[in-house]
Amino acid sequence: MELYIRSIYKNEKFKGIGFLYNNDILPNHKEIDIIIKELERIKNKLTDKEIENNNQKQWQEFEKQKYEWFHSKKDKIRKKKIKGYIYLLKSKNLYKIGRALQIKDRIKTYKTENPFGIRVILQILVNDYIQVEKDLLEKFKEKNHRGEWFKFNKQDIDSIKKYLTKDKIKSK
Repeated sequence: MELYIRSIYKNEKFKGIGFLYNNDILPNHKEIDIIIKELERIKNKLTDKEIENNNQKQWQEFEKQKYEWFHSKKDKIRKKKIKGYIYLLKSKNLYKIGRALQIKDRIKTYKTENPFGIRVILQILVNDYIQVEKDLLEKFKEKNHRGEWFKFNKQDIDSIKKYLTKDKIKSK
C-alpha cells in the first residue's frame, strides 16, 4: 500500500493535528513512523517562514483551482438547455412568472400556500426553461411588484403568450 497523506490540518477539538490519509483510512504504526520521519525531514530542511510561504502558495493555488472548477461547472450547467415548464399564475390583481420541472407539484404548492387563491393562466413546456424565465423577468422588470410578482394588463399577458409559443414544446 502506497503511503499518501492528502492533508494535515490543525484539529482544535483534539488540540493537535489531523490527517486526511489514503481515502480517510488511518495509518498503521509502521506508516505513522514513516509520516514522522517525513515530517522530521521537512522540519530540518525548512524554516517556519519557508513552510508558511509554501502553505500560503499552496492555499492560494487551491483557492484558485476551486474557484475555476466551481465557475466552469456553473457555466456548463448554465449553458445546458433543460426542458421545463414556464407558468403564469394570477392571485388577486398580481401575476407570477415562474419555472418548474414538476409543474403539478409547484402549482399544488401555490394553491395550498396562497390565502387568496391561485388561477393558472398558462403553463408551457419549453426547451430552455431557465433562460426563458430569465428573459421574461428581464423583459417585464418595469412591471415588477415584488419578487416574481407583477402587475400586468391584457397586452402584457398576450405578449408573454406570444413569446412563449416561439419556444414552445407543448402546451397544457
